[in-house]
Amino acid sequence: MHSLHSQSGDDGTYSITAHNFSVNVENAIHNDGGARALGFTGGLVSGVTVYAYMTHVLAERFGSEAFAGTVQRVAFFGPVYEGDALRIVSEPGQPERLTPTVTVRALKRQDSGQDAAVAVWEMERKALPAGGPMPEWSPRPPDAERPVIAWREIRPGHAFHGFAWTPTLEDNGAWCRSVQDDLPLYSEGSRPHCHPGWVLQQANFAFGRQFRMKPWIHVSSRMVWHEAIRAGDAVEVRAVPLDTWEKGGDKYVRLRVVMASRGRPLLEVEHKAIVEVAPH
Repeated sequence: MHSLHSQSGDDGTYSITAHNFSVNVENAIHNDGGARALGFTGGLVSGVTVYAYMTHVLAERFGSEAFAGTVQRVAFFGPVYEGDALRIVSEPGQPERLTPTVTVRALKRQDSGQDAAVAVWEMERKALPAGGPMPEWSPRPPDAERPVIAWREIRPGHAFHGFAWTPTLEDNGAWCRSVQDDLPLYSEGSRPHCHPGWVLQQANFAFGRQFRMKPWIHVSSRMVWHEAIRAGDAVEVRAVPLDTWEKGGDKYVRLRVVMASRGRPLLEVEHKAIVEVAPH
């Protein structure tokens, strides 16, 4: 049993002790052995978990307005480990509205005593950009094997296998407890909002449903929220790689993920990841 601590401040800040609840997933970057083999000091807390912590300050203030008709960008700059004390700060503090852009930073204390941003999230309300056609819908047959990921064989423009996702009240509640988020937005009514961190996690699953993954790292996401995703929605998760490149030995993929229901997109994500991580 883990113990988390969180607290909202009157100045629009939110403090939380990070918990690595992904330690037993397939992605070995989240366990100590897999992460240390690549030069980290321990298993990494997932990007979607850090993003989930960051959403609290705006979801608490704006509710559903934060996740419908907004464009969001989140980028991760440094590792977060089990037990790290994070301070989530919105700029400007206690914003009265979502325009102009509101920036949220996840800060961690360094050995020097200074706070460093480990993640930055920007949100703005504006006319949503026109999305392209949805990726092809081609679910994997139930008995089909997933191949081990091979970066050189990922072909931009060739859709991944999609998958169906119907989030339940029970699973949404369990995910909220894992990130210690008890906002009423995610629990009240028969069809509450799914936690945005759990929703973004489905973009990770687009990789994992396609391949058996080596240790990999979520780098950034750009999200266009057309509508909030709610418990009970029948969602198709469709994905297509946009491009691949190599930098410093790390091998990157930028993936377009569309979560749609009844033929209309609810959320569009450009998800950037290092799918083959060079030792640091």
